[in-house]
Amino acid sequence: MMKHLVPAVFCILMVLAYDIDSFTGSESFGAVVLLFILYGWSIIPFSYFLGFLFEAYGNAQVASFFLHFLLGGIGAMIVLILRIIPSTSSAGEIVGWVLRTIPSFAFGYGIINVSSVGTFASLKGSKVIPSVYDFDIAGGDIMMMAIEGLVYYIFIFVYEKLRTIPSIT
Repeated sequence: MMKHLVPAVFCILMVLAYDIDSFTGSESFGAVVLLFILYGWSIIPFSYFLGFLFEAYGNAQVASFFLHFLLGGIGAMIVLILRIIPSTSSAGEIVGWVLRTIPSFAFGYGIINVSSVGTFASLKGSKVIPSVYDFDIAGGDIMMMAIEGLVYYIFIFVYEKLRTIPSIT
């Protein structure tokens, strides 16, 4: 986690240095900081646990890279597009909640949602911009990553404990 904090703090400082309005706004900056910190909290045990599915660590690393790239980058964009199109909006919301169980998706989706908060307000015909902490914006992603970190750490401890029992292995 300490190794994660160095690039996370650097990324947060870059958001400030480039003064990206959608990320440095009134409450947006707090959500961005939480997303960066909780990403490390949740992705570290998730990736460790994912490694148990593979015999060779090299294969686990490659599979993990592609999973995180596809879901965290491309998957988040696809779900955003589904939410924007009126006929697929409800399906996009459902898929978004299912995929939030993967930390890389929750992070990417949360960042995209923070930057698109005005778009969601205009799609609903509202003149009031919702809070970035709403569950449909970044609140759900923040909550899921906080829970996932704990859950995946528990999975790791349980799995490691079960591996020490000779009758199970």
